[in-house]
Amino acid sequence: PKNMSSAAHVKISEMNSRMEQDALEAAREALSRATSEREVAQHIKQHFDQKYRPNNWSCIVGRNFGS
Repeated sequence: PKNMSSAAHVKISEMNSRMEQDALEAAREALSRATSEREVAQHIKQHFDQKYRPNNWSCIVGRNFGS
């Protein structure tokens, strides 16, 4: 997205390292396609909702926290 870094970082997590890597891959994919921080967060959340049950994941992206 415009004015947003294309680098993905995990700041705070209770996930194992495999899941963190999966989150980073989903974030990189979203960053290459999305046009807003909200879209990036939605993409990552949907990826985790589908891959890792139950569907109660949260994702916060960017300085203004589009989630």
